[in-house]
Amino acid sequence: MVVQVQIVIIYSPQDIAARDALSAALRKAGADAWYDAVSQAKEQAFTAFRREARSRSIVLALLTREALESAWVKRQLALIHEVYQREPNRLLLALSAQRGGAGDLATGEWLRDYRQIEMAQARLSAEVIERTVQLLTLSAARNVAQAVDTLEDMVTRGKVLLAYQSYEEAVQAFRRAVQLEAASFVAWFSLGYVLGRLYRWEEALEAYERALALMPNHSGGWNNKGEALYNLRRYQLALAAYERAIELDAAYAVAWNDRGVVRYALKDPRLALADYERAIALDADYAAPWSNRGVVSNDAGRQREALAAFDRALNIDPRYAAAWNNRGNAQSDLRRYGKALDDYDRALALDPDYASAHYNKGNALYSLRRYRQAVASYDRALRAEPSNTAAWINKGAAQYELREYDEALTVYNRALTLDANSLAAWQGKALTLRAMRRTSEAADAERRARELGG
Repeated sequence: MVVQVQIVIIYSPQDIAARDALSAALRKAGADAWYDAVSQAKEQAFTAFRREARSRSIVLALLTREALESAWVKRQLALIHEVYQREPNRLLLALSAQRGGAGDLATGEWLRDYRQIEMAQARLSAEVIERTVQLLTLSAARNVAQAVDTLEDMVTRGKVLLAYQSYEEAVQAFRRAVQLEAASFVAWFSLGYVLGRLYRWEEALEAYERALALMPNHSGGWNNKGEALYNLRRYQLALAAYERAIELDAAYAVAWNDRGVVRYALKDPRLALADYERAIALDADYAAPWSNRGVVSNDAGRQREALAAFDRALNIDPRYAAAWNNRGNAQSDLRRYGKALDDYDRALALDPDYASAHYNKGNALYSLRRYRQAVASYDRALRAEPSNTAAWINKGAAQYELREYDEALTVYNRALTLDANSLAAWQGKALTLRAMRRTSEAADAERRARELGG
């Protein structure tokens, strides 16, 4: 799958022609370049900007003299600064006349973390556009690192590779960065972030701990350490990490949402819901807590309330695959299997390797007695998550319905190697052995199921 790098452009209304030239070159190179519409009302435009800035990994600020004097641009730079302080894995680029050219201390602070691309006479030229596009080109980022590379070079390269989801290559770049400068918080944090995208959570945790040793009061570092611990199923430690993030930054909506997720995993939906509500109160245009609130409602049997929450999440971010998947689950629980399949397909169009969506799609197809297609969906889920016991069991059930008993028995046995005490696997195995007229073995499987409470 070809990944489009996602860029947001900051510019002043006086620089529309330069913005158009820059965005056209980026789009020609295959990037998805977004900028706010001048025609929108200010608050509507800022809401859209905040939404896009949250989801896009690269910020490109066109800082002409007019832009540096613009209250609108300063408002955007302030928001980017707030996001970057929590998420320094993002790449910030400034096209400007000279470093430190901001006219006030606040703007200078906001621009401190930007990599500069210098513009002669503070105007955008074809040569500057070419250098910018080259910096953001995947092939350029893939150049083999040389000993003369600087820390800034390697961090920039890693962030570009990360934006293209070239995660293994990004790991190499960030590892080179920490070799060059072991005291670089941004390099360690970014390394942890990309390792998390590869589900290498132990390594990610180690990188975040190295980052936090350098900057112990970084709320984003604690939040992302919590993410690694959560995915390692160390829920109490994850909870403590999220609480530290919130203690350091009480306005950090992501940390409130993430603490809700771990509280839900700890079987406390009431406290989880309170955290989701707090995240929404801090940032009503943040899709994740709306979707998670929908999960709580759906699991409580309030499917219509859940659908409203999922719809709100998708109105905020139509590219949010998890919300489409969760919406499909609510439709399935209402036995609207056709609509559920539509939602799962929307999730998979956004993320073709989304294991949970493949599994849930398989369940919906099974409910529609489309067993052959269900098996194919379970296979896609198992390709990404081979230890998913439920997917093995449900695949076995579909193959049983197809009277593929040999295959079903193999699948149930695979499930039992993952969970020897799975009641559903023993029951499925017993039914399959009965169908195969292997009476003695079926009786043994039935006895084991009874021992487990079946």
